[in-house]
Amino acid sequence: MSGNRKILFWDRLAINLGLDTEENVIRRETEMEERMRRSAEQWEADRARERAQRQQQTRSQQQQTRSQQQDTQSSRPGDSHQQQTTTSTDPGSLTRTEAMTLLGLAPGATAAQIRTAYHQKVMQWHPDKLEGMAPELRRFATQQMQLINRAYELLKG
Repeated sequence: MSGNRKILFWDRLAINLGLDTEENVIRRETEMEERMRRSAEQWEADRARERAQRQQQTRSQQQQTRSQQQDTQSSRPGDSHQQQTTTSTDPGSLTRTEAMTLLGLAPGATAAQIRTAYHQKVMQWHPDKLEGMAPELRRFATQQMQLINRAYELLKG
């Protein structure tokens, strides 16, 4: 009945004493092996999920760094991009492409990505965050927030 299975000494003793049957011992061993296999699979799935989360965090951090670098470049005094974005006061003058660029998004961004980019820009440029800074910087931040709000309104609609 046992085939090629090894039956542990204590289990063999229980069988010989009539306290258990070989079928019960084999069934319990099979169940234990199955539980161990499932546990190992779960452990591997957890590790794979953790790796994917770390990779996603890394990609998000890289994207945020690129976005901040672009913002830094566009906020330098005398930069033509800054002059273009800050002189636009008419809400209708902002195109969808300009709005995507302003929020640091690629074409085809999802609503969730748009919302996330908007919130990141708000955290970066909100005038209240720059309390105590030079008045010129606060004015610039206010202008940026107006543009960011217009871009978000255009993209979310």
